[in-house]
Amino acid sequence: MASASPDQCNHQNPSLIQRLLGVWQPKFPVFEQRRLAGAPPSELEIPSDSDILPIPEDIIVQNDESSIELVPETEAATWLTTRVRSTEDIMMSRIPAWGVEGVTTCIFPKIVALRWPSIVYEPIGKAETGCLRVKNIRKKCKGCVAAYAVPRGEPVARERALLVMPRTCLSPRRLVNAATKIMTPNQRAAFFALHNCNSADPNDALSIISTNSFLIPGVPGHDVLYSGVFETLSRLNHRCRIFASFRGACPGTNKRGAVSCCPNAMFRWDRGTFSGEIRALRPISAGEEVTISYFQGIMKPSAVTHERQKFLLKCYNFKCACPVCRRPSEERDRSDEERSIISTSVTNIGTYYREIVEDWIIDEGNDRARLPNDLHAIEEALDQEMIFYPTYWIHLARAMVIVRCALREAKAARKWADRAAQHTRAVTGSDGGWDAIAKEPEKCEWWGLWDKSRLQGHDE
Repeated sequence: MASASPDQCNHQNPSLIQRLLGVWQPKFPVFEQRRLAGAPPSELEIPSDSDILPIPEDIIVQNDESSIELVPETEAATWLTTRVRSTEDIMMSRIPAWGVEGVTTCIFPKIVALRWPSIVYEPIGKAETGCLRVKNIRKKCKGCVAAYAVPRGEPVARERALLVMPRTCLSPRRLVNAATKIMTPNQRAAFFALHNCNSADPNDALSIISTNSFLIPGVPGHDVLYSGVFETLSRLNHRCRIFASFRGACPGTNKRGAVSCCPNAMFRWDRGTFSGEIRALRPISAGEEVTISYFQGIMKPSAVTHERQKFLLKCYNFKCACPVCRRPSEERDRSDEERSIISTSVTNIGTYYREIVEDWIIDEGNDRARLPNDLHAIEEALDQEMIFYPTYWIHLARAMVIVRCALREAKAARKWADRAAQHTRAVTGSDGGWDAIAKEPEKCEWWGLWDKSRLQGHDE
């Protein structure tokens, strides 16, 4: 028997890149015809009865930022310069006001503090940070490991910050020094014990903030970017956020190999409890290091290796040694190409999922397995690249739920509705309506539309 040529082998066994390139090529003729004719994109009659469960439409992005209209930093800086003329225009607050330990020292413009809404903030118990154990990681830096297993989407830890202040701030050093002086002795000791990658001075509070702060998307009454520093959460290996008034980047850190371009957790700010929360992006095992991305809010998941490494070298002076970055050069090149294709594919899923699914259902030339197979190619690529960016997975899971419901495949629909709920919880703290669909997929608005569409076509 003659051996197959390389071209034949590639045709018979396409690579993942080849499969991805073919997933979203224009092979939706019905949708294209409608679009070119200027017709409405939908020809399906989707039930609207009161008992029908609609597919959740709004995908909340990381840190709930899409639900909060933040003032741009340039406008925030202008606002501050016109309303904050001296230290008399700044107010130091403590939240909750009645607390002693476990409270947050806050720096607010006085106009914000005076109109702060009346909110009762419950104390944050030590049990809520009990899953994180601070320890030396590979004898090179401190980090946090999970004390017990945490399922995807569930909270790893919650904590009230030691300090919260606007990211854009006038005379930040004077204000930060004043804020640390009113902390309790235990809080002050915890604050100055944090790692400092910007200064050799152990009392340089401003450098400690630049090294350890998390981005907070606004506070009640002031929708500008804030920064928060935490006793335990700031021990996680995380991205650095720099105040607008800070000079330079983030030189000098010894946290080599501790960061991860494929994190297993993410930070979110909960306005309702005025606390920070770490949630699992995938199942985390007991004893496993908990990591979050330095790039969240800075770079897209599709950023190529050299862009990620350049950022980390510039800001933290180390070369990432995560499983994605330490691949051989040829594998890294392939990985970079796939990440770009994955980003485009999942973005299209999130933007055009109704048109894509409707065209697959309406066009009788489509095989029922084609779209499920396309979606599984995206799933395989996300897993292979260890991309746990929750919005990508929510987009994919939503399309999977619709497809499986259209095919009346209840078990698969439940599985993907559960996944959608888990990733939505990681971002927002709630299931977003997916638990109801996981419980009763038969009530989903898309249930059985594959067969219904074909029956209608035959009747016509």
